[in-house]
Amino acid sequence: MKLDPQRLCEILSIAAEEAGRRVRELLSRGVGREEVGVGAAGDRTLRLDLEAEKELLKALRRELGTFSVASEELGLVRGGYPLIVIDPVDGSYNAARGLPFYAVSVAAAYGEHLEDVVAGVVYAPVLDEVYTAIRGGGAYLNGSKLRARAMGYGEPVISVASPRLAGEKPGSVIRQLLSAGFKVRVLGSASLEVCFVASGRLDAYLAPWPVLRAFDVAAALLIAREAGATIRTPKSALGDLEARVSLLVAASPHLLKRIEALMKHAHVGRER
Repeated sequence: MKLDPQRLCEILSIAAEEAGRRVRELLSRGVGREEVGVGAAGDRTLRLDLEAEKELLKALRRELGTFSVASEELGLVRGGYPLIVIDPVDGSYNAARGLPFYAVSVAAAYGEHLEDVVAGVVYAPVLDEVYTAIRGGGAYLNGSKLRARAMGYGEPVISVASPRLAGEKPGSVIRQLLSAGFKVRVLGSASLEVCFVASGRLDAYLAPWPVLRAFDVAAALLIAREAGATIRTPKSALGDLEARVSLLVAASPHLLKRIEALMKHAHVGRER
């Protein structure tokens, strides 16, 4: 039996906030930054990643009982629907360095693809901001409804993902954006950056190279879509821990098309 999406979102919010508090508690004691291995997705794992994931799963099991999980650290574990898609600390390198830009991301889906996500939560512990959305029910920041909008003053502000490979050419991308009048930022937490587009703090988020996994942005994309943002991303299975995708999220269709045209001039393909 499917849970009511609103109730599911409430459960995700509680779990995300408990995990976020755990991360802040660890960092306040000067621990959590040590590497403890490699996660199921192939990235290095910090203690704070594992502790946040444990806190999330404990809270979710308390409320949901059994479910499936797709997580950066744990991998894909089947247990029936809903499928809970987790990035316990998106921006863990920021967190480990003491930079306050990181988030807990958790989404719930009744299906295997991004479009099957029915509820999503992104919690920024340092900002104490909870972004939430249910499919067809709008997006919210700390209970206030969000509406993505391109700012009508000054230059548009775009956040760009860092490339993973030395062969990528970030310089050409940055030059094209700067020459077109964009203010460029590199912030290091895709889920939170996409949510910033939803809330109007950023005009766009761009990952021109295939650097993101579905679980990185499963919650944030629902939030952005429900806030009215325009999104371009290849389809990706939620449980596929190896596939990486590019992504463009913009506050308006016009802005998205403008950025896509600039990427063609920068000779950056959106998929490989």
